[in-house]
Amino acid sequence: MKNLLIISFVFVIIINNTTIAQTSKSESAGVVRVDKLFMISGEIKEGKVTDLGDEVIKFIHIGESLTYSFKRPTVAKIEFASGRIEVITKSDTTKNKDISNGKSVFQNKIAVLPISYLRDGDIQKNQQMEFKVQNDAYSLLTKNAATFEIQDPNTTNALLVKNGITRENYKGYTMPEVCEMLGVEYVVMGTVTIEKKGSTGYSNQSVYTNNSNKGYVGISGSSSTTEQFKTNVELFIYNNDGNLVYSKSRNSFFNTSDAFQMSIQYILKRSPIWSK
Repeated sequence: MKNLLIISFVFVIIINNTTIAQTSKSESAGVVRVDKLFMISGEIKEGKVTDLGDEVIKFIHIGESLTYSFKRPTVAKIEFASGRIEVITKSDTTKNKDISNGKSVFQNKIAVLPISYLRDGDIQKNQQMEFKVQNDAYSLLTKNAATFEIQDPNTTNALLVKNGITRENYKGYTMPEVCEMLGVEYVVMGTVTIEKKGSTGYSNQSVYTNNSNKGYVGISGSSSTTEQFKTNVELFIYNNDGNLVYSKSRNSFFNTSDAFQMSIQYILKRSPIWSK
């Protein structure tokens, strides 16, 4: 009996030491990311998704071991710990009220802000190009982010004007404030920077004789010059909680002045809002 008590005591010590070691390791690793269920009601549940069924989603809350089952129509989307977003139920454009904090939640709706356009170090406003890049990004998302509703740029820009948000003062607003004004859950913003690298020339000449007029020699030719550019595109996606969901920067492979279009597609294609 005495030996049995000693063995039990040693076993308890081992378990306690293991638990302490695991806790220390978890604390040293920093904040652990978790899966998030965004419910149609506006409630957000944090924990671990264990199964995605055809009818229900199985989920374990943080600090619990019991598995809960939620019917798919009650879940708007899942934001996995990896950062990937999967829309479960596409909601309408009506505004749901989050009772926990009194904040309006516009689920699965995205607005693309005018994209800053800088060329050859010029920081002056180029509204025409900003709107063009904005529309390019909007067109890509409407075709490839089918589970989200993309707000029309005309509506976005009108709401920005009505709320007094400009390129010069937008830094005075938080992302939750911008999302609330626009009535969206996500905003896409960014910058296109283009610098002239130089130019390449091409020329072609040929010599010919006029048989009807012996001794006459003619020269024909053509030449062209092509300008080369270095292009960088940066895009950022924020949610209505003010969190940076995704960001990426890319230098364009091509040297043309419109190379930013391919870079925008490259970046958006790797974002969590792009339909795989």
